[in-house]
Amino acid sequence: MSENIYVGVDLGGTAIKVGICNEEGHLLQKYEGPTETAKGVDTVIDNIEKYVRHIVEESPYSWDQLAGVGAGFAGFTNIREGIIILAPNVGFKDVPIRALLEERLGKPVKIDNDANVAALGEAWSGAGRGVENCVCYTLGTGVGGGIIVNGKSYQGFGGMAGELGHISVVPDLEAIQCGCGEMGCLETVSSATGIIRMAKDAVERGDRTSLAHVENIAAKEVFDAAKAGDEVAIRIVNRAAYYL
Repeated sequence: MSENIYVGVDLGGTAIKVGICNEEGHLLQKYEGPTETAKGVDTVIDNIEKYVRHIVEESPYSWDQLAGVGAGFAGFTNIREGIIILAPNVGFKDVPIRALLEERLGKPVKIDNDANVAALGEAWSGAGRGVENCVCYTLGTGVGGGIIVNGKSYQGFGGMAGELGHISVVPDLEAIQCGCGEMGCLETVSSATGIIRMAKDAVERGDRTSLAHVENIAAKEVFDAAKAGDEVAIRIVNRAAYYL
């Protein structure tokens, strides 16, 4: 095989997902492993390198065929300088991630906010294909957003135009502090983290809910309980959806 391949990296607060694609954007192989944010920035970067090398080694392609790596990060990024300014979900602050990864991998690296990358992917070959203008929400550990205008990613001032998760939407009396330091961000109620927090709060208050019997509550359990008619879970899901 002589075709060039590319590896995409999605750095989330819980997992790092990597995938190999060709120049047409077809996904050829994928892999994921834990982020391990609790072990610090160096461990997270070690894991990114490890997973990129692993997926190529386990594929029918050679390292020489790897033409470049594209990485999406949940947080505020300085795309021009290749720096993650702040990524609360993974504990990054002012990390020169592009230079660090290029040094470790010996390959060109491009970075962007993960939601901007997701929006580009959807516009290129997904739900937004054939549409010039669209908005993409990404819901996971946090809440992100990407904006496509005239077929191109709209960055805005400082590259933060799509940071929908850090718009303050929750009224002051109900607001809690977000990982970014502000109060009442959308991410505090509509992310998986926010949904889990609201579920745990309900259990601690003694609300009558089937979630009280779940040892380690995840967002999936909350949605499953809502589908089964659990009133507390329905209230949580409705609140998350309302602010979205």
